[in-house]
Amino acid sequence: MTSKAYDLQYKQVPDLAYFSVSETPLKQNPKAYTYGFEYTFCTWAELHLVTGKYSYSTMNFKDGHRLKEKVLGYGNIYIFDIDSKPEKLSYRAQEVQKAVKGIKSLIVSTRSHTSEFHRLRLILLADATANKNMDAELYQEVMLTIIDFCGLDAEMLDKSCFSIDRQYAPNPLNQVHYYIEGETLPMGFIIQMAIDRLKGKKTEVASAKVPIISAFNGGDLKEKRAFIKEHLSLELMSDVLCERGLTVNRDGKVTVPNNKTDALSIDIKTGLLRDFANDTSYDPVSVLHDYYHVPLADATNYIYKKMGGL
Repeated sequence: MTSKAYDLQYKQVPDLAYFSVSETPLKQNPKAYTYGFEYTFCTWAELHLVTGKYSYSTMNFKDGHRLKEKVLGYGNIYIFDIDSKPEKLSYRAQEVQKAVKGIKSLIVSTRSHTSEFHRLRLILLADATANKNMDAELYQEVMLTIIDFCGLDAEMLDKSCFSIDRQYAPNPLNQVHYYIEGETLPMGFIIQMAIDRLKGKKTEVASAKVPIISAFNGGDLKEKRAFIKEHLSLELMSDVLCERGLTVNRDGKVTVPNNKTDALSIDIKTGLLRDFANDTSYDPVSVLHDYYHVPLADATNYIYKKMGGL
């Protein structure tokens, strides 16, 4: 694939997509490409030309050989398969378009797409390439986080696209494409959220094996509160606020019904609710106690139970 160069002095650089491509399918399976992958780029507006001609992958592979152990790094596109089947329906094209409205996206049809069973590929453009040290576990969590960011259900997608050795065959015959304008994925925010989610999942597993309450001498409130602050996450704080009728936006900002304040936001690293107007931070116990007048003991026990305590 031929790459273009842009003269920064005279021409504004368009949005660029970085990825790998191959033109060498396996003889026994024309939809499978394993060798000959070249890391390259094109303008975002031309990406549908690539998906119609080449096999493509987000990853950069050593020696062009598509294997998990040969991943050198990542591009800045994230790709999801949406395959409706008689035994398992998925999203239709219009539903996907609505879900990703406001996010820079490309939807292309795959070879097996029909008017009855929509089989699509959703491609999202990020604002940066990911760190080359991202492992398979974190990549999968990043993919799940992106799907949540879009408001889609991962259970309705083909989960094989969460693998770091995934390739996507071209559709040279009947591809239909549709671009959606919007903002690029904020990868710094998404990767940090994915890291926090992984930590939370590992904490839940550990908590399931050893009941948390056993460490606290009968459930001392002070010890419980310390545990809550130490293991707090953005997801937990979001859940508590949403239960109270507030809305948590994708960037962590909190919307209060009938109130235009921009002063409330969840810190994605600590999970604390930040009130910039009063220069104060709150954990979920403080939110329930200070804002909603829930007795301190009841608020502590309620949040502690949500985090896996007994």
